[in-house]
Amino acid sequence: MFTAWVRRMTEALRSNGNRAQLVTVGQDEGGLSERPNPLFFGREVDFTCMHTWWNNDALAWDGMLSRLPDRPMLVEETGLMRYERIDGTPWRTELQAAALLERKLAIAIGAGGSGFVQWIWNTNPYMASDNEAGIGFFRADGTARPELAPFVRISQFLTEHAGRFRGREPEDVVLVIPHSQMFSPRSQAVEATQRAVRVLTNHLHVQARAVSDERLGATLGSPRLIIAPSPRIMSDAAWQGLLAAVEKGATLLVTGIIDTDEQWQAVERTRSLGITARSRPVAGSENLLIDGQAFRVGFRGDKLERVDTASVRGEATVTLHRVTRGHGVILWLPLPVELSDSAEAVASVYRTALAHAAVRPTVVVTPEDPGLFVGTTTFADAVLVVVASESSADVDVRVSLSPAAGGTMATGQVAPGTAVHLQAGRARLLLLDRKSGRVVGMDGEGEGK
Repeated sequence: MFTAWVRRMTEALRSNGNRAQLVTVGQDEGGLSERPNPLFFGREVDFTCMHTWWNNDALAWDGMLSRLPDRPMLVEETGLMRYERIDGTPWRTELQAAALLERKLAIAIGAGGSGFVQWIWNTNPYMASDNEAGIGFFRADGTARPELAPFVRISQFLTEHAGRFRGREPEDVVLVIPHSQMFSPRSQAVEATQRAVRVLTNHLHVQARAVSDERLGATLGSPRLIIAPSPRIMSDAAWQGLLAAVEKGATLLVTGIIDTDEQWQAVERTRSLGITARSRPVAGSENLLIDGQAFRVGFRGDKLERVDTASVRGEATVTLHRVTRGHGVILWLPLPVELSDSAEAVASVYRTALAHAAVRPTVVVTPEDPGLFVGTTTFADAVLVVVASESSADVDVRVSLSPAAGGTMATGQVAPGTAVHLQAGRARLLLLDRKSGRVVGMDGEGEGK
């Protein structure tokens, strides 16, 4: 019904004006859970969008889950609400607020977005809402807040190098959003997908795009690796679509129980893979073995009453099962590891899947730091890199183009790399030449060290 409304409104706008007028529908983070999702109605608009206001710990998730592969995604409205302490003083200083906005703008680009709009330019002190009245680059007296500086700096960088943002290449990794579960009772899909995105961006530095399990046929494409994070339930159409992709050569990683359709009716998918399994509630502590490395992962709190796992007959320690099908491979982990307390275990599982699919990150960022977001977008002759610190301490990193980026660097060696000083809570953008690996642009070069 929402899609039909969008279609009718679009036609009404264009029939009374410019037939080429661009049309979109505003949506905030609620659209990634209980509200109309851009992945469902996105083909009826010219570009999808997302308003990043509240989910400051899931900014990459906001962007990735709002983007279709064949059209732009704009972070159309982003900024900061004025949180206050109990005594009425600001939760963040103005400099801390500016650093957060900088991360929001940078990650909007680093998550694959095509741009951003900050809300709003001038503070409106006459608004009836105290929460809204304090928003804006400029205070009521006309002076600028520190938030304006990163907006200008990043915008100037993107404008200066806009000519290189051509020939965008598709991502090799696709993340399947389990909407069948998300729209069901006791959904854990938001937590599972947020953990998956964070591991890909902060631990493994791998760029991915998202597809809905309800729209696989239209948007899956031909990825090398497909990750289905703890879907729990899935329609037969979606499962068959994933198997078809595997038969053509893709690697599929799926975690947790897969023997239930979208109506919570039992199906025999693991048996069809030659594995005998049953379901049971997760234990507070589960043993996991990935490529010879042992993990003890926890499921605490109400997860003991909400999360179940597949248990393979005769398997005392959970391990990754590998099944060849057609030209591809299915990797199945019986445990819904994304719902555990161990990001390191999730990273180990994903790292194994990436190796099976022969997918390597476009850039190498050292030293590895899970508190550092790394987002890359690959174009015909350049790679746009975003690094954003979620840490309370400054960090020095080196950013290098990997052989996976192509060009003359695809000879096995890693490019020399560029030293980047990243202040606590701040973000930087770099543009690397794909042939030489050298930096052709970096924003904020005069700041910090």
